[in-house]
Amino acid sequence: MTQSFHGIESLPDTGRFNHYDADGDSPDWIQESASTITRNVQDMDGRLGALTSATGSTVLQLTDIRGDVTVQLPVDTALARSAFAYDEYGVAEGSQLDLPT
Repeated sequence: MTQSFHGIESLPDTGRFNHYDADGDSPDWIQESASTITRNVQDMDGRLGALTSATGSTVLQLTDIRGDVTVQLPVDTALARSAFAYDEYGVAEGSQLDLPT
């Protein structure tokens, strides 16, 4: 069960709040906890292109032709990169793969 009001969606039992700026179903930013915020940045096609945090970290979200995120590439080269695989129905195959830095 979720509660929506004034552009904010509260996710019970998680402590998360999704904040919306438009009528779509993708939040503009997410309050993960009292001190953790994640902002969704759109790419040129209007899809998720990157995630940024209040600390300034940025993770690029590279997608396949269907829009599934297949690579998460942190701008900070000291952080691990991740790769994901999906079947033809968009179902995740196996677990995430951490790529060498």
